[in-house]
Amino acid sequence: MEDFNSLMRMRQQIYHFVTTLQQYVQSQLSDVSWCRFQDSLKHTVKDILDLESVHMLYLADAVHICFLSDDAKEVATIIKNILQCALDFRLCFSGNRFSDLLHEKDESYLRSQIDFTQVSTVNTSFKKNLKELYLLYIKSPKHREFSLYRFWNHLNFNGYFSTIINKESGCSYL
Repeated sequence: MEDFNSLMRMRQQIYHFVTTLQQYVQSQLSDVSWCRFQDSLKHTVKDILDLESVHMLYLADAVHICFLSDDAKEVATIIKNILQCALDFRLCFSGNRFSDLLHEKDESYLRSQIDFTQVSTVNTSFKKNLKELYLLYIKSPKHREFSLYRFWNHLNFNGYFSTIINKESGCSYL
């Protein structure tokens, strides 16, 4: 039964990471950066050169929000690795959709449909990458408007990830 508990915990953590990343990028692009761009269109732009300048600022914000800037390459690599974990996690299930397996009562059938060795491998990779992201967060500047600091605070809103990472590391980074 511990295998299933670990599987469900990992599923929830991956889901939380993916949805938090999506919500962070969407809210920062739509709410913050886009509103700033529209405000600049109304109050700053007087000619085509102003429009180009304001648009370039918007694009620069978008690059930073999506962790695509040169100074965020490490973060982007880790996020890419975590997203790969999400894809690899799906491959741990034979044929059936995971949601179909949730209603299955026969434990031996369930075990035959899930590669728990692969689940463990994906879980190890996910935790390793999450820890690397956490260590980058600790070193990251706290004053930037669009940054890993803001994303991590959304992801770790209740301190769960930092607590788990610190406990598994046997030390406290914060």
